[in-house]
Amino acid sequence: KIAIYPLVFTIIIYFWGFRGEELGIGFVVFASPGAIAGFAMAKAMDNDSELAANIIVISTLLSVVTLSFGIFLLKAFKLI
Repeated sequence: KIAIYPLVFTIIIYFWGFRGEELGIGFVVFASPGAIAGFAMAKAMDNDSELAANIIVISTLLSVVTLSFGIFLLKAFKLI
């Protein structure tokens, strides 16, 4: 989710005609980490809440790199 979603959906919204701030916002939305609500749902349903917590932590840490690199690329190509 952290690497493929932002790439695919940013390309799609670019071809839909979004530019500037709208393109940047779209990228950030798709590059955001997993929702913390997933942990609460896993715990409430007696599922693997530890796995859900690990997914949230890893996706949050990786999103720092993905967001920084993606914004750098969008600015380098003068899309935002």
